[in-house]
Formats: sequence, structure tokens, C-alpha cells
Amino acid sequence: MVSCCPFFRMDISTACRIDVRATPNLNPLTADFQLVVDRDTTNLKDLTNDVAAKVACGANQGLNLCFYNKPRKCYSTLSTDSMLMDAIDMYWDLRKLVVYVGVYDTVAVAYS
Repeated sequence: MVSCCPFFRMDISTACRIDVRATPNLNPLTADFQLVVDRDTTNLKDLTNDVAAKVACGANQGLNLCFYNKPRKCYSTLSTDSMLMDAIDMYWDLRKLVVYVGVYDTVAVAYS
């Protein structure tokens, strides 16, 4: 079935909130925010792009996304799509994954 609506409609049974929390060293104007993603169609690149659109960082800076890994009892960096899916599955009972954003320099400060 093709919809005439140009907007993507998300299936409520696969929707998950991503609660994005900025680290304290980021711009104070950047508040914490939430994204709603479809568990079946989301990927790390799209999530990173959505976060980068809201978090202001410099030209020589990158973003680091991490979450609290329950089985390991430590914070883990989201580096692959499968890790993102595992993180969503870990918190699926809450339908909410908390992701922490850190900003790092891609070029040494002396060279920027």
C-alpha cells in the first residue's frame, strides 16, 4: 500500500525514544532533547546526523555517542549499527534509550 502522504508514519509498536543528554562542556544553549526512532529502520548514521543537527560543535570536532551497558555495568560507545540495536533491545521494556553526547577534537588544538 502506497500512502499519498509525503511523511513517514511510524508504527507505534516499533517506536523508541532516544533521550539525548549533552555533556556539561557543551554549549549551554544546547539543551537535552528527545528523538523518536523506528526500531526497524533506524541506523547509527541517521542517529548521529540527527544529533549533530541539534548539537552545535566546531568544524574540527566530532561527536561521541555512548550509553550505559547494563550487562557490562559500564558506559559503551555506539560504534556500529548492531551495537545500537543491542542498546535499544537492552532498554526496550522502557521504550527509552538514554544516549550521552561527547564532543572531541579531530585535530590537535595546536594545529587548528
